[in-house]
Amino acid sequence: MIYLDHDFITSAVTTPRPKVASVTGYGNKLPTHYKVKLANNRWYRVYAKCWSNAASFYIRTKNAGERYLDPDCWERIATHADGASLP
Repeated sequence: MIYLDHDFITSAVTTPRPKVASVTGYGNKLPTHYKVKLANNRWYRVYAKCWSNAASFYIRTKNAGERYLDPDCWERIATHADGASLP
């Protein structure tokens, strides 16, 4: 599991949540309503992997694949998802 460095995330926004294909709410690629902007000025959807009572959040990039968000990073995104720069 490879984690994303906090310093690469410049801002986050809340967007309409896409339809989820999973009826149960469990799965490997569950879209959330958050997007993050990385230092390369591209926006990436935050996805969740959920197979029990806990979920792991991650983004997918073409070159690096899945990069997971640690709990501190996820808390920053969830509390500052207004499009402004993250502290």
